[in-house]
Amino acid sequence: MSTTISIHATVHVGELSQEIAYLRNRNLILAQALYESEIERERPAEEVERISKHANICEADAGGDGVEWQGGDV
Repeated sequence: MSTTISIHATVHVGELSQEIAYLRNRNLILAQALYESEIERERPAEEVERISKHANICEADAGGDGVEWQGGDV
């Protein structure tokens, strides 16, 4: 029984890793689209910089290099 649980957990972790990668990529696409739309609206420089920083953090996270987004609203 212990072996069955261990094998099941390994498969489950693999599936979760794939789902996390998908969500990171989706988050990157959404952050980039928001960044571009904010530039088009001619937002104040401080807001554009904040959004740009968020998009860069999402891009690093989506790259799978272990950089985690610390949260916050865009």
